[in-house]
Amino acid sequence: MFFRGSSANKEQSAGAGGEMALLSRYAGVGLWDALLHDGDPMHAKSRWRWSEEFRRLIGFDHGDTSGFPDVVGSWADRLHPEDAQPTFQAFGACLNDRTGRTGYDVTYRLKMKDGAYRWFRAIGGVARDAGGRAERACGALIRRQYQRRNSGIVRGLRADFIQRPTCADSRSRSPARISRISPSREPK
Repeated sequence: MFFRGSSANKEQSAGAGGEMALLSRYAGVGLWDALLHDGDPMHAKSRWRWSEEFRRLIGFDHGDTSGFPDVVGSWADRLHPEDAQPTFQAFGACLNDRTGRTGYDVTYRLKMKDGAYRWFRAIGGVARDAGGRAERACGALIRRQYQRRNSGIVRGLRADFIQRPTCADSRSRSPARISRISPSREPK
């Protein structure tokens, strides 16, 4: 698994594993990896792994494999109901494209340990056998909650500016106008 370094050379393995652990812990990116049985991610014999940072991003403690075990259901059962079908379709399209041209890059909500939903972006890819069948899938999970909230603020600000007169058209600087575009206020 890419979390632990799988190189035959122990020095390389320790270095690669250490770098990946460092990136996983401090870059705010959760890693996931699946060894697929007969190309089927949902098969009981498919083996899934979630990095410690993946678990932390959704509210679980380091090493909490009882609360968030290394099985596909740990993730799949936490997808928001409105996001589950498009997420599975995107993952299936990536797995089933034997040319390897279809990537996996989706944004969805996951249920946190505390029950709240947060936005995430998941990206990944697939390793295939000589016949093109998916053997392994892996990728990253990135928290998008703040980025999505801030993009809503930016959309609100753009709408405010479009509807308001330009500085050249305005004869005074009204404090009310300034407070309306303050980033500390979210649009409704």
